Amino acid sequence: MKKILKKFDVPYYLNWKYATIDQIREDLNEIEKLGATYVELGYTENDGCVSVYVDPKVNRLETDEEFEKRISDENDSNERIKTRELAELERLKNKYNQ
Repeated sequence: MKKILKKFDVPYYLNWKYATIDQIREDLNEIEKLGATYVELGYTENDGCVSVYVDPKVNRLETDEEFEKRISDENDSNERIKTRELAELERLKNKYNQ
């Protein structure tokens, strides 16, 4: 397996509700120093109340540690699925081969 390109959060709070152009420019310079490659804009709605979010992100290859964790998690998940499916196969064999 190969490392994959993933999206990660950049730990920086962007409060642009009433920001000036200068403040936005300053924030962009700061998040760029932290490795951000783009800003994700969006909104959520809950009970008719809309909230806007502005989140700095970075697309990068996963680190060796992140890669190993992803592979381990995938293997664990595959083992759980296999165990569950084999148990279901055994149950069905018992049900229909009696």
